[in-house]
Amino acid sequence: MAITQQQLHTLRLLRKEPARRVYRPHYPDDYSWVHKDAQKPVTGTLHRLFSRGYATVTPNDRNLAVLTD
Repeated sequence: MAITQQQLHTLRLLRKEPARRVYRPHYPDDYSWVHKDAQKPVTGTLHRLFSRGYATVTPNDRNLAVLTD
């Protein structure tokens, strides 16, 4: 399965710095993954990168997403 342009863009953002999980107030199980250089949340794309093994959460902070080693 090929990497989409959107996934490649998110990978490039993660190379610069981690994405952060942001929770909605009053809804503790509802969150978005955001990156400071992205114009909108990268949640869906990042979840696909997680499932394909390209990205993971950091071991010491599960609210930071980074590239896998």
